Amino acid sequence: MREIAQQRFSVRPSVIRNIGIALFILSFIVPPGGSILVPTMGEHYRDYLQLFLGCRVFIATPQMAFFMPLFRGPPIDYGFTPYEIFIRVILIGAWLTNFTVFFRFPCLVALLAVILPWLAFIFWFEFMAGFVPFYFWALGITFIHLSRIMRSWPNKSPEPI
Repeated sequence: MREIAQQRFSVRPSVIRNIGIALFILSFIVPPGGSILVPTMGEHYRDYLQLFLGCRVFIATPQMAFFMPLFRGPPIDYGFTPYEIFIRVILIGAWLTNFTVFFRFPCLVALLAVILPWLAFIFWFEFMAGFVPFYFWALGITFIHLSRIMRSWPNKSPEPI
């Protein structure tokens, strides 16, 4: 009886994966909400309803990371700093996690793929916090890899007390 109840209330990895896939796909489609890229509501209210801005950000991210000048000079920054290199590596790593959803990886690599988007969120907070597609994207990647990690766990039922 206990096993039937446990099976009935446990979430299957395939359900989590399907939710993750849906969120990941929606991240490329949903409007941006409030963002630095979007003017204020009073200026252009239609800009909040732009579809596919997540897709445009996906295309522009490598350009942001590689072609934005590293040295802009004082007073903006003092050049090729370790922090600037670090956040660009995090940004490219988070961007590369887009491609990890198509492959199975060992548990540690999958955990790294889950952590990188949230690290990008921390380091690029001013941009990411108001950008609605980010949440769909990061949660989609998290759910997809979480379902794969759950499948790799041994299927152990709790012992009766």
